[in-house]
Amino acid sequence: MQTDGWSNRAVALGCVVVLGLGLFTAPRAAQAQMGTGDARSLEIAEQLIDALGGRANYDGTGMSDDHFWAYVNRETHLMDKFRFQLAVAAEGEFWWRNWERHGPLLLSTPRESAGGATIRMEEIVVTNEMPDDVFTTP
Repeated sequence: MQTDGWSNRAVALGCVVVLGLGLFTAPRAAQAQMGTGDARSLEIAEQLIDALGGRANYDGTGMSDDHFWAYVNRETHLMDKFRFQLAVAAEGEFWWRNWERHGPLLLSTPRESAGGATIRMEEIVVTNEMPDDVFTTP
């Protein structure tokens, strides 16, 4: 699928956001290995959305069988949906809605799964400095 340069940047940004959030929970940094062959588009609610998918590479351990797809809206340039299929047979998809600005960040809150579960991010604080006690064991 051919996309214009802006769509490619928007898709790449969407992946950075998704995988960037994973860096806080994963023991190793995750990077997306995504090729143009994985790009496709679909129409959801009469809006054209670009989908970019790929497998994860975990900090030098090689390719995993985990797959991730970011669905980026061509009009808003924001991710509308995130889908995953993990090697351990877990899979799911979440709609990213209600984008809000928090300092220089634009975050989707809440995120709703196709099964009805909701992930809520509340009391979000964006700061340039972290208190030292954040990195100490309680």
